[in-house]
Amino acid sequence: DVSPTMVARARELSPELQFDVASATSLPLEAGTQAVISCITVLHHLPEADQEAAIREVHRLLRPGGACISIVLLDSFPSGYSCFPRSRRSWSQVFTRCGLEPVVEVGEEFATPAILCQFLAMAIRRMIRGPRGSSDPAAGTGHGLAASLYRAVHRPLVYLSYPLEATAGRWWPTAPATSLAGLYVKR
Repeated sequence: DVSPTMVARARELSPELQFDVASATSLPLEAGTQAVISCITVLHHLPEADQEAAIREVHRLLRPGGACISIVLLDSFPSGYSCFPRSRRSWSQVFTRCGLEPVVEVGEEFATPAILCQFLAMAIRRMIRGPRGSSDPAAGTGHGLAASLYRAVHRPLVYLSYPLEATAGRWWPTAPATSLAGLYVKR
């Protein structure tokens, strides 16, 4: 992680593991030493130029035949603060350009009731309070009536979304998803 505070907290929680302060574009590991690298909801938080640099870094670290597992946000819906999503095609192209062959790319988190509830809550909050600042709490984390109502409505919608996600993934694989899960292999 680039945050010394986050790394210090991770070390407190899991002292048996190694954590380093480093950028995704320059990791303190030897080239060709990793069999698997995961980038779960990380890359879309980097500006576009850094996204490509980070994927090139993944390529540098993977041994031949090594795999990268990635989940990134898509630009199907409006993005939030410090988030730089791309289209499905653009993500696929940048991985390929960096020397990682797509094995499978699957959309996930479709426009199910839970996602629509989140977007509605964000829109209402924005209309009432203006744009969200980086230090503002996430929807449903407060102690007021609105936060309690959001949690009461959102939780059942999440459970309802699971079977809808599975159905959308099977029957409409190119549906407008909010995320893209991918498995890529170093050529």
